[in-house]
Amino acid sequence: MVACDRCRRIRPRLPGADASGREEAFRWALASFPFDLLITLDADGQHCAEDIPRFIAANREGADFVIGERARDESMPRRSRLGNGLTAFLVRRLYSNAPQDTQSGFRGMTHPFVEEVVRGIEGRRCETELEILLLAMEGGYRLATVPIPTIYLDRKRSSHFRPVLDSLRVGATLVGWALSRPLRESRVRPGPEHSGGPSRKGTGGPDVPAR
Repeated sequence: MVACDRCRRIRPRLPGADASGREEAFRWALASFPFDLLITLDADGQHCAEDIPRFIAANREGADFVIGERARDESMPRRSRLGNGLTAFLVRRLYSNAPQDTQSGFRGMTHPFVEEVVRGIEGRRCETELEILLLAMEGGYRLATVPIPTIYLDRKRSSHFRPVLDSLRVGATLVGWALSRPLRESRVRPGPEHSGGPSRKGTGGPDVPAR
């Protein structure tokens, strides 16, 4: 994890880090130091730290949640292309302006949005990235996308995406999310307007702009 006060590299020891290690890392970041934008990226060589300034620039232009968007072309292995394409198709049935790359792990999130992720998302498999995106769109957070290279080592033959099982899991996540919307809407959620800083939220609802 990298903090932007002159780029200190931090490697925390997270007790009990397992499938929910992301949530533990988020909690640790929130408790350990102030930040404007938290950057997450995969540690398997798919993402280049040199692209981080693009995320910072998008945040400075008003985005609360920035997604690194990979081109879904022949440079992406077939299994990953299938999974990403199917998920994007299904998400757009709920949110027409959803980004093309719904599964990218290269993301930038503001402090208020990270707080909401910790409150509302449980760490699991492929559903986690999807639920964070759904939370951002439903909550009216301003989304932006920045192009990033599509990098796969050895064509990512070790991809963990299982076309049938994980497609069912994604579908179940979307159905559950849609059915539970009335319950979430009944809660009073402290969004960015209650965080002590200026609000950057959009108008909310299914059609939050994604730039």
